[in-house]
Amino acid sequence: MNFEFFPGLKASTHALLNSHARARKLPRGFVLTKEGELSDDVFFLRTGELAVWRAGRLITLLEGSRVVGLSSSLDAQPRTASLEVLRDAELIGVRGDVFRQLVAEHSDLSAAVITALSNELREAWQAQERDRASLDDFFESPSARLVPGPYTADVELRTFVMQDDASRLRALLPPGCTPLPGLEETWVLVLSHFRDVHSTRVGQQRSFSYREVTPFVPCLGPDSQPGLFCPELYPDNYLAILLGRELYGFPKRMGQVHLGPTHVTLAAGHHLVLRAGWSGERAGDAALVGAHLASTLTPLPALVTKAAGTLFGLFTHRLSQPLWPTVSVLVRKQIPQASSVYDERALHIDELVRVPFVLENVSAFAVLDDPEVQFFQQDFLVGGQARIAFKQDLRFTFGAGTVLHDYRSNAEPPPSILGRLARRWTR
Repeated sequence: MNFEFFPGLKASTHALLNSHARARKLPRGFVLTKEGELSDDVFFLRTGELAVWRAGRLITLLEGSRVVGLSSSLDAQPRTASLEVLRDAELIGVRGDVFRQLVAEHSDLSAAVITALSNELREAWQAQERDRASLDDFFESPSARLVPGPYTADVELRTFVMQDDASRLRALLPPGCTPLPGLEETWVLVLSHFRDVHSTRVGQQRSFSYREVTPFVPCLGPDSQPGLFCPELYPDNYLAILLGRELYGFPKRMGQVHLGPTHVTLAAGHHLVLRAGWSGERAGDAALVGAHLASTLTPLPALVTKAAGTLFGLFTHRLSQPLWPTVSVLVRKQIPQASSVYDERALHIDELVRVPFVLENVSAFAVLDDPEVQFFQQDFLVGGQARIAFKQDLRFTFGAGTVLHDYRSNAEPPPSILGRLARRWTR
């Protein structure tokens, strides 16, 4: 067995470590260790994924290849967390007492262990410093003022077009919004890697990065304009929560977003929520993705879907930048009044807001083969099956939001002509 986790070991040390190793293949759901137990084996996770639980709460996810349980193996103290196999795993185990003896007797193994622990500590420090720097960048003195928008973002998107029950999706829409005709059973799951978000203020370059999982429901707003209603977002960065809520009213909550080579996993509220996976990527141009999307979502003939793909390609070409559409996102901005008891009737702000996403660049298209989404929580906002998935890079600017309706007036926004037609269409 190859201990690639500890590079630089002497051949003799590697052989000795190998002689004490036990290879294991474990299925999903297998509990490798339990919190509080005195087991001190060290594990070398080669493939698969482990969930780390503490006090019944999901702490993080660990993917191969990496060393697991190193601290408990070295100090022989009770396990501080439970390890459960989330995806079928292949690992190598070495008894704790044997491993400690080998570390004590072989300087090259001792050096490799120190390096592994140092890397873990360095990663923790870097993450802490990255978060601190982001907070410093977006606030300024005096009075800790928030640096205003608009903001520009460079994003890598993985988009899953999903199918679910129409009544369930309709129930997510706020008053005044109606399902988009023809897409009543369709919603969109967007897995975003924001590689750089920065203010557009002249002379400043404030940036940070994070990941986010977002469901969108296609709809018509009370102004008859199509858009994507966003019921909830899951970023993995506290600053992203603050900026989105403060400036635009996005309903954000903290999540853990793990991006792997062929999957994205979301955990929220200390529970695993969903996993979106694919078997591989096929790079192509926008026309290929557009045709694939049209053929999947509509019963149109092949010639028509190919033409639709060509038109989609024209929209995403640099020469046609003035024609690029603005993606319209609808959110219900709700801010309660300061009170010891929360009362939905005493909201300080309760508005339907339209936020334009002005596209500035679209590139790097790829089709994601064999898309699949697994849901682990029954009370998640949406569900269903993946129909198609693709990947692309975007650069866009968050425009200023427009208030479409104030729900505090206790009057439902009057449906437009298109809205009334959409309601009749979906009955």
